[in-house]
Amino acid sequence: MLKVLSVSFLVIFNSFSVYAQWVNGQAADAVLGQMTYSSTRPAMAPVPDRIGEPRGVAIDKKTGKIFILDGLYQRVARWPSVENYVSGTQPELFFGEPIDPVSGTNIGGPLNATLAPSASGVAIDSTGRLFVSDTFNHRVLFWDQAVTRETAGPADGVLGQPDLFSNSRNRGTGPQAWTLAQPRGLQVEKDRLWVVDQGNNRVLRFDGSSSLTTGDTAVAVLGQTGFTIGSSALSASRFNSPWYAALDSSGNLFVADMNNYRILRFDNAAGKSNGAPADGILGQSNFEANQKNRGGSVSASGFDFVFGLTAENQTLWVGENNNRILRFDLAAGKANGADADGVLGQPDFTSSKPGLSASSLRGSGYLAAAGGRLFVLDFGNRRLLWFNQAASKVNGAGADGVLGAPDMESLPAIQGPSSLRSPGGVAIDTLRKKVYISDSGNNRVLRFDMNSLMTGAEAEAVFGQASFSVDLANRGGDPAANTLSFPYGIAVDPLSGRLWVIDRGNARLLRFDQAWEKPSGSPADGVLGQPDFTTVNLAGNSAGTLSASTISTTAIAVAVDKYGTVFLADGTSTTVSRILRWNQAHLKESGAPADGVLGQADFTSGSRNRGGSANANTLSSPNGIAVDSVGTLWVSDGLNNRILWFTNASAKADGSDADGVLGQNSFTTTVTSGNANNVLTPVGIAVDDNGNLYIGDTGNRRVMVWYDAGEKPSGASADRVLGQAAFGQIFEEVGQAVNFPATGLAVNSQTGELFVSILSQNRVLRLTGSSVLTSVQDVTEPASFRLLSAYPNPFNPTSRIRFSLDRPGEIRLDVFDLTGKRVAVLADNQRFPAGESQLFFNATGLSSGVYLIRLLSGNQSETIRAVLIR
Repeated sequence: MLKVLSVSFLVIFNSFSVYAQWVNGQAADAVLGQMTYSSTRPAMAPVPDRIGEPRGVAIDKKTGKIFILDGLYQRVARWPSVENYVSGTQPELFFGEPIDPVSGTNIGGPLNATLAPSASGVAIDSTGRLFVSDTFNHRVLFWDQAVTRETAGPADGVLGQPDLFSNSRNRGTGPQAWTLAQPRGLQVEKDRLWVVDQGNNRVLRFDGSSSLTTGDTAVAVLGQTGFTIGSSALSASRFNSPWYAALDSSGNLFVADMNNYRILRFDNAAGKSNGAPADGILGQSNFEANQKNRGGSVSASGFDFVFGLTAENQTLWVGENNNRILRFDLAAGKANGADADGVLGQPDFTSSKPGLSASSLRGSGYLAAAGGRLFVLDFGNRRLLWFNQAASKVNGAGADGVLGAPDMESLPAIQGPSSLRSPGGVAIDTLRKKVYISDSGNNRVLRFDMNSLMTGAEAEAVFGQASFSVDLANRGGDPAANTLSFPYGIAVDPLSGRLWVIDRGNARLLRFDQAWEKPSGSPADGVLGQPDFTTVNLAGNSAGTLSASTISTTAIAVAVDKYGTVFLADGTSTTVSRILRWNQAHLKESGAPADGVLGQADFTSGSRNRGGSANANTLSSPNGIAVDSVGTLWVSDGLNNRILWFTNASAKADGSDADGVLGQNSFTTTVTSGNANNVLTPVGIAVDDNGNLYIGDTGNRRVMVWYDAGEKPSGASADRVLGQAAFGQIFEEVGQAVNFPATGLAVNSQTGELFVSILSQNRVLRLTGSSVLTSVQDVTEPASFRLLSAYPNPFNPTSRIRFSLDRPGEIRLDVFDLTGKRVAVLADNQRFPAGESQLFFNATGLSSGVYLIRLLSGNQSETIRAVLIR
């Protein structure tokens, strides 16, 4: 404690921990990233003329109207034709949009009207029937008279499911002629519908597109010899994750075989027998090759992942992940592996840099062609470009128009300071009252002020981006000290406040000193896993190149103890499963090697369970780590379905045995169940200052709590369960319960607040346990007598009451309604030290209204108001 320099006041601030008590099934009392508990939207509320995540485009050849599938906002927008479009024009109609545009999900909603997130694939036939691949509902929906109808309403029918209210993969069985598994691209020609059934590695043909009815059966299949096969392979007749298809004017079918980095051509496809081999190939020299970019650099004849594909007359257009569109003239006559004849999005065939302009793209484009005009959905730039007389354009030519953005150089914002997309982790700086969330899908880390947290709260600062409105990986360019690419695990040094961030896409661990006060966009102060801020070496992904200095792109969690020792859970892949340790990590030079490793005998090994089965010294996908106040390291050993602990972890020798296990009765078992003594694929993990352990048991859709976990014997049962009413139950419903996979956990030992990030729901929930004051430590801040705040306010049902005393003494803290009736006693002549303290007011059983909270100590008194809203 610092010496008192003035006699006018004491220089004391009280930091304390509370012993949080929980009840089974306890609900959250706030949500971050969403405006309501029922919302799971991965962006700000939709704007009519904005494109969130372009996934497909189709053109009605009679009217020229444009149909754009938006996977983010879960809708298909019908726009006027190019000839009738002017800047600022809004879509005419939306198909598949959620009934509640705020919640943005069909969970608990009408499946007949809505699309699942990331739907991908749209087509329209000659009668105006609109087909949409509702990918993760494993079906194709159709709306009749989509070109002219004035209201969208529910879909008129469905393929792949028996009705509009079912959504099981392959109808809950295996592949059949009437089932689908993650359908993607759609093509219509001559009243035939072709469906790229990605999950079953096949393309299905349905005849009579305009007369198809719910549950109809496909009449032919390519990619498999029969309708009951769904496996992948590499040959002239097989696919590995096909994505899109295109038909030229002669009925030749081109299929983007994504994971084989190629396009297969089937001549006169409608006449092919089931499982017939392809007649030609682009992207590879032969049917047995499948290397990205043909094993070399970007060229005119090789592909990265192919997402977009369209054809008009005899010209084939290919949108692939080298940020470009390739053109193949007379494509059906090309020799195997032939060069493209033209390129858009890049100035030449060897360039692949992303950009934002009339002549550049970001990512692979989804395509459509009509009347000589090429339509390109520029995925990363969230816009539609069109090129008039596209087949005659010179390489690198600029687009002739744009939709979804005001001009060619603007990137419309879909994110803000209160939205989240796939949040991977959460961390708390209790001393400085900050909460950090790794907003992975938006390539940023957000910082929140703990004193102003409430549902829908806005962040006060952002790292990895220049502002809250931008979401591009590495800010749209190359890695630097101020960029991020899918950050995931985060941790705060409990004393210094340093923030550590796993930057997965760049295979590195970043350090931000004094993170609590850095302005938005600040650069990191140090890096591990790479030699500098601009290098991306992926040696950490491969078994043969692992070392003490490498980190993999599957690194998932980080923890730091009070001595500055950093632990990193490196690897959820088959080749990397280990925990790295850096002693006094903040003093290390950039790229410094780790000082120790657990889960493996040395730094060059990485296989799951050391190539064998579970034991005390092995790991299989360590998904989460936390370190407690006495230096014990806790590990969520995901695929071994267990929690390990290592006492005095900073001093462990390489490859040491764990000292105990929870979730299993022994180190060699991997039993799964929903009982109190088992876990299934644990991920998120946190431990408070009192040794209480919190585990995100993702497979059982719950968070488990072990009180005083360090005192438990191996195999001990959990004491509480959150997210479910009782052990052994599995129930999912979007709301206040943590009954979806908890990917990140953080606990505030001073308040008893538990923060749970749920990646799949784009939100972080806060739960507050009933608390008992347990300890006091001296820090520094002027003391005075004040009743500081009730937070949150308004509240339901719990509010934290903060107060400060100018000297140690007994207090009374009462709650009254407006009639003067005492409704609660929070402290009755209880002694508290000088400085700040807090208690919790739980209003369960009380009615909505205004309540008076009064603090008495000696002859001093203060009163504040708090509003309870049910």
